[in-house]
Amino acid sequence: NARGECRIFIWHSQQLHFELLQVLETAGAYDVESFVPQGEAAAMLVVQEDGVDVYTLGTSGKELERPSITHLQHLNVRHGRDAEHVRLEGLDYVVLAVFRGEVSYEVDSVVYKWDGSQRSLIEVQTLASSGAFDVRPQQAGLQSSMAAWQHGHKI
Repeated sequence: NARGECRIFIWHSQQLHFELLQVLETAGAYDVESFVPQGEAAAMLVVQEDGVDVYTLGTSGKELERPSITHLQHLNVRHGRDAEHVRLEGLDYVVLAVFRGEVSYEVDSVVYKWDGSQRSLIEVQTLASSGAFDVRPQQAGLQSSMAAWQHGHKI
């Protein structure tokens, strides 16, 4: 089990520099994705070898000098590599590229929808993939424009 850390920095625009906000212990983090659900506090995902942790940052609609980071949820999806946010028809989605399963590279990547009332991500769809390591959803629509890069092929 690889242990590591994810360092979260905050940008100070008037001083033109970053300041360390918090250090999160991780299990081999690969990606961090943040997004702001409509009318809510910013959310942040840390994609790690042993799952995905979901956090909230600060409070809704207010820019804080030092926002708080609160753990909301753990998604038990091992071997994720990349997460990307997309807003479609007013709803927030996160697509997670999963690199491999326990015995094969043939594994489903996952699409989640943000549930603001529960402050969590809910699985809504899986996408067959093989060794997916990058995902790039486009605004044209999730079904027709989802691309997860995997060993030189797209899904």
